[in-house]
Amino acid sequence: MRIGRVKDKIGQTAEAVFSVRPAFPKKKRRRLLRLPLPVFFFGLAVYLLETAALGFLIYGRIGLERKLLINEGRIRELELRLETFRTVEELSYGFSLPEKEKIAQAVWNWSQNLEVSPLWIFALIMTESSFKNGAVSEKGAVGLLQVKPSVAFGIILRHRLSWEALERLHEPETNINLAGYYLWELGRRFKEIDATLTAYNYGEEQVARWLAAGTPLPQDFSGKVKAQYGRLARRYPVLAEG
Repeated sequence: MRIGRVKDKIGQTAEAVFSVRPAFPKKKRRRLLRLPLPVFFFGLAVYLLETAALGFLIYGRIGLERKLLINEGRIRELELRLETFRTVEELSYGFSLPEKEKIAQAVWNWSQNLEVSPLWIFALIMTESSFKNGAVSEKGAVGLLQVKPSVAFGIILRHRLSWEALERLHEPETNINLAGYYLWELGRRFKEIDATLTAYNYGEEQVARWLAAGTPLPQDFSGKVKAQYGRLARRYPVLAEG
């Protein structure tokens, strides 16, 4: 502050307000807290342990959630498998319990391989043989899915299957497995369900000629299968949703 003089009330000159520059208090330096080395390392150890424990808890929670999702998926799969077996029990005629179990297992496996609902395979079975044991057509097609021996021969040859399958073509499990291979081949070739189903009934070369000529495919057989699927989907909605 600048030193100056002021006048009092009667005009006299007063003494200087400040005769010297005021001294400001000096700022004190903060002294750093120095911990003894044992205390420092103990605190560091506690921090690292807490961090590790937190990471372990997070990892454990993620692992638990993953296990729960896996278990939920397994439970869902079990429900669908049981519904598949129940469907076989209600639709099939003339099969023993072990045969029904094998049918349900084969249908489930091929539904997963073909990435379709089991109801599509059931719809094809209902259309081909009405799910009756020992079904044989006038053209020599055999079994639940009416597989011809000539078609079975080609499937066995192309996929290097056991030749015993040809002799056991009438058995439901073998019949479904050979038909599953054939449907897989047709699906890869024609890429579309109507053409695949039509080729299963009319023959793949005939369907290839129709497509090459731009001829509309007949809808009689594929229409029957689709209608069967619609009825089964209303009756077994769990499998339709699955």
